This record gives sequence, structure tokens and C-alpha cells, in this order.
Amino acid sequence: MSGDLLVNEIFGPVWQGEGRQAGQRCFFIRTATCNLECTWCDTPQTWVYNERKATKHSRIDVPFNVRTESTRMNQYGVMTQLHELNCSPRDLIVISGGEPMLQQHALEPIIQHLWLVGMGGNLAVETAGTIAPEEWWEDGIQWTVSPKLSGSGNDPDKRYNADAIMAFKDRGADFKFVVTGPEDMVEVDHFVIGHDLDRSQVWVMPEGITPEAVMEGAGKLADWASHLGYNLTLRQHILMYGDERKR
Repeated sequence: MSGDLLVNEIFGPVWQGEGRQAGQRCFFIRTATCNLECTWCDTPQTWVYNERKATKHSRIDVPFNVRTESTRMNQYGVMTQLHELNCSPRDLIVISGGEPMLQQHALEPIIQHLWLVGMGGNLAVETAGTIAPEEWWEDGIQWTVSPKLSGSGNDPDKRYNADAIMAFKDRGADFKFVVTGPEDMVEVDHFVIGHDLDRSQVWVMPEGITPEAVMEGAGKLADWASHLGYNLTLRQHILMYGDERKR
């Protein structure tokens, strides 16, 4: 059905590797498709589906097969997979992508069903913050907004939507920035000041898909983040498993 959610993969239990929930046992509902084309994206299987998109990514030469990397699922299919993975009401469920906010119409019945069966009390959504949440979203969602900076390779008019950012801020979202170098660090400061973000809800994270790259990047960010009052997050799953999928 056209109203079903386009899913890349559902997996767990794993450890949330980033941000405020780092270290929590969790299950991922990873949606397919994205409206951005980040050169360093660590989930290219969610959007690199043709030759043009493959040229945008720094590490991908051959596109992924959209037929094997995306499956349409309704709320019952999603719940069946979560139950088969032994997901319980106490577990964190992370809806990520790709860009899940592209499919809000399909997420609504899934999230309502999770609430109905008692599994909606620990829900997190990860988004780039270019698409504002619709009115049906209830309180209690743990929002993590990751605005994309110049280092992502996206044009400003694609990666930035001021109204959407303010809508997420009003919902108490955390803001997480992937930093690739000094230029991104300057851009983070401008963004935080320009939107008057609460620095206790700002996280900076080094880009990298190897433990060595993550730790080197974290070392370059640590003093700067501490001085400005930002939180620093590593990528715990990368430190433990490298760039292994479903980790």
C-alpha cells in the first residue's frame, strides 16, 4: 500500500551510539529515502539508489539496489519484526533514516500503535531538521535534530529550514552537529547563537566510520566544546564494531 512506511531495516537489540541516549539498549526502525545527499553519510543504503547519487557520496562507487534496501511495511509488519527481535516496553525505540520526516503520514499509525500496545513511552526520532513535525505528534518524543553543515556537501537551501528548526526547538529537541573540520566548528557557533539554542541541549560529534577517525576527531573537538558549553558525543557503535551494519 502506498501509505505504508518505506523501511530500510529494523534491527536490535543494539547500543545507541550517539547523543543523550548513548549507551542505552535500543531497537532501530531505519526508514529508506532521504532529501539530502551528505558526502560522508554513514547510511548510504537508505538513499544512494542511482549513479548520480553515488557520485555525491565520498565512499560509494556503485548504487545500492532500491528493491533490496527498501520494503513497504504497515504498523502490523513493523510490530511483528520488533516482537521477533524481543523488543520490550522498557527498550528505547529509535526511528531514524534516511529522513523519517519525509514519511510522517506513514509513521502516524505506527507510532499510534506503539502507544496503544504500551511501547510508546521510550520513543526517539532522529532527523536532519529540514521538515517540521506535523500537529499529530504528541509530547514525550525524544527528538534529536542533526542540522547539516557546509561540510556535508549539501546546498544551504536544501539543508536548512529555519521554521522547522524553531518547531523542533519548541518541542525541546536536542541538536547534534556532525563536525568535519574547523569550518564546521565556526558554523555550529553561528547556528547556536542565531537560534538561541540551549547549549545543554547541543551535542557535537566527530565524523568518522573507524575508531581511529572518531577518536582523532574527538580530540580536536574536546577543548573547543568544553569552552563553549557544548556536549561532546563519540560514536560508541563505531568504537566497538567499526562501520558494521545493524550495529
